Amino acid sequence: MTFKISLFKKALILSDFKRYWWLSALYALALFIDMPFRNLMDTLKLEIFDAQWLQDTVDRALGLSESGLQNILICTVPVLLAVFIFRYLQADKSSVMMHSLPYNRSSQYASHCFSGLVLLLLPAVLNCFILILLKYVTVLGSFYTLPKILMWLGLHVLFSVLFYSVTVFVGMLTGSSIAQIVFTYIFQVLPVGIYTLITYSLGQLLYGFANTYSLAFENTYPIFLLLNGMPQGTVYTVHTVGYFITYLIAAVIFFGLGWLAYKYRKLETAGDIIAFPALYPVFKYGVTFCLMLIGGSYFCSLAGQSFPLLIIGYFFGSVLGYFVAEILIHKSFKVLHFYKGYLYYSAVILILFGAISLDVGGFVNRVPNPEEVDKVYLGYDMGLWVYYEKEKNPEYLEYWYGKRYLENNNPLFFESKDNIARMTELHRYLIKERNKAEGQPRYLIY
Repeated sequence: MTFKISLFKKALILSDFKRYWWLSALYALALFIDMPFRNLMDTLKLEIFDAQWLQDTVDRALGLSESGLQNILICTVPVLLAVFIFRYLQADKSSVMMHSLPYNRSSQYASHCFSGLVLLLLPAVLNCFILILLKYVTVLGSFYTLPKILMWLGLHVLFSVLFYSVTVFVGMLTGSSIAQIVFTYIFQVLPVGIYTLITYSLGQLLYGFANTYSLAFENTYPIFLLLNGMPQGTVYTVHTVGYFITYLIAAVIFFGLGWLAYKYRKLETAGDIIAFPALYPVFKYGVTFCLMLIGGSYFCSLAGQSFPLLIIGYFFGSVLGYFVAEILIHKSFKVLHFYKGYLYYSAVILILFGAISLDVGGFVNRVPNPEEVDKVYLGYDMGLWVYYEKEKNPEYLEYWYGKRYLENNNPLFFESKDNIARMTELHRYLIKERNKAEGQPRYLIY
């Protein structure tokens, strides 16, 4: 029994294959050179290096633990392929022509997504078979294992599908291919960037506020995880597996959101920086806020944590961000008459930063009662607390900094009632004598 109506249209899928097979072929060739071929060449060095060296090299390559070519390819090829597949949406004539075909929007979206996924994943599957073949017919069989090869394929599929789905979703929200590429990468680094800039600014506005940034936080985001290199061995924890499941769910959600946006997207938005007018305020004030934080951080760092320069940087960064966003939205340099929106934004920011500077929330003077504290960390390195206490994974530190790192950098925790009481007294003293601070800063964490 066959269905008369299918979500996937063969003609659209074959058309994409004919137009973009070359990108998939180049990707397959690049993966072959960086994995099977490179591993074969490495076997020639066994006369110089020992077998353990080759085993470590192979394990790092199969585990994506090298921030090398294949990791960069995973971060770029899915983005480029999604941009090419949906390029027709960003030009008036091609958009009108494609939507005049006898296919509804759901069929078009599903067919293009499917063809893109096939072109994207086929190179990894092909190289996986080559790796399996090499395992049985070459000396690499002593270094390859089937589970590791399949893990390599699984990681490729997971990250490729995730980056592809994000790019497809972003492409539905913009009418420019260049903007689609830029927004895709901004979307992936934005949480880390915003967090870093906000904590930096709060550190200038609130006495005692510490930047808790760490690799553990950074590596929860796939693009940083790949560019930093995937962790190996005992570093794979329940947290890591949880992240992978989250990435898979996120990819499905992005495909779903992309389909909804595609259904209601208007053809005349081709060429616009933002395809949905309802998102203009989000884009405009988002750009303004981000450039404000960047400007403030940059100016402040020029003079060694100068508060006046922080404010000056906020002003110039926000003005630049606001009017650049208006220029992009309206595709015109005549945007000065939109100044009222900036005044409203400035009023909100002044109230917000005024409340932070006055410590309305009572952060600066808040000291916990000793009875409420289980242990206190005092030290120079935030990472020690993050991986020992928060992540419960100190092996992560040895993975990144060497096997003897923990021996030379034992974290200092105070757990006795007397020591905890002394730490709270020290905390009160530091608040009272804040103007006498000198030397290298330390972290005091309850």
